Amino acid sequence: GLYLMRQWTRTERPARRDVFRLVGASMSFRRSALLGIGLFDERFTFGAEELELCYRMRRHRPDVRLVLESEARVVHNFRPSLGDTLRRSRSYGRGTARFSRRWRSVRPTVFPVPVPVAALAVAAVARPRLAPLALAAPALLFPSGLAAALRARRPERLLDAYVQLMQETCANAGVAEGLWAARHLDPGAGPAPEPAHVAAEGSTV
Repeated sequence: GLYLMRQWTRTERPARRDVFRLVGASMSFRRSALLGIGLFDERFTFGAEELELCYRMRRHRPDVRLVLESEARVVHNFRPSLGDTLRRSRSYGRGTARFSRRWRSVRPTVFPVPVPVAALAVAAVARPRLAPLALAAPALLFPSGLAAALRARRPERLLDAYVQLMQETCANAGVAEGLWAARHLDPGAGPAPEPAHVAAEGSTV
């Protein structure tokens, strides 16, 4: 329900707010918050490594706050392409699968929309009358691109829904790959805790 609600509504959020996890591309911690839990689990090479760290931190240090400061900006210089976007989505899917194998009580993230859309596309092969509905389904399920196209008068934004559908499909494929690849992952293994004497209280890493 929350997933579908986010597709259709926009909620104003405060610029500074508590969050469940931070994004590895731009985050910092007080070193004291990491004492006793270690750093990144090196079995997470790309995708969900920051999710696993933040989850472990919240489990062992419930007093620690993870705060998003939306006014802070970090610029990454790269040229995004569709192929790279889909590759990263697949990697994120593999990462969340490893995360769920590391922490067995957590379910992997599987996106629901690609399944009915694919089923509708298959049905349209046998019943061509369903073809227009199959073609329009992504735009109806992900209407933010349509709204942006109308608001900004940018017709290319109509493709946003189809890109999001491809991203979620690749992420689901990554989850399946990750669950298989991590089927023997030992939940008990992980990073060694950082000794308490390595840094003074209040420093950051």
